[in-house]
Amino acid sequence: FTALASQGQELENVFQHLLNDRALDVATGNALDIIGAIVRQPRNGLDDDLYRLRIRARIRVNLSSGTAEEIYSVFVLIVPEDATLEIEERFPAGFDHHINGAAITADEAAEFNTFLGQARAAGVRGLLIWSEAAPGATFTMDGVDGQGFDEGAFAGATES
Repeated sequence: FTALASQGQELENVFQHLLNDRALDVATGNALDIIGAIVRQPRNGLDDDLYRLRIRARIRVNLSSGTAEEIYSVFVLIVPEDATLEIEERFPAGFDHHINGAAITADEAAEFNTFLGQARAAGVRGLLIWSEAAPGATFTMDGVDGQGFDEGAFAGATES
């Protein structure tokens, strides 16, 4: 009985190990590639941590019914941590997703736009608004609520 029990325990350990290695939270390398293939998310040279986030985003896209809020939940996973997201609804059937506070490369924007296009509902216009420039290198309005120039910034300036 002991010999059979130990073999059974060894088999259970192997199966438990297989289950644990295939869980998205802990999968790495080839196991993560398999999960990505199942949900149709290419790795595109990403490391395991970034790829795991893309897989989570792809799962949300695959389950999306196309609402702006669902798409927002996809973008929360994939945009840089220092970015802020804003949804601006465009009636009757559209919305703009603004990515602010972080420089987004053209390649990242293309990938984000693909997610947006696949997640939105048919007949709904979705627009991604982003900047390749770092936030400190862009023109902003420093007045009250972004309306106008901050007078203090021009103290000491003279008109010519």
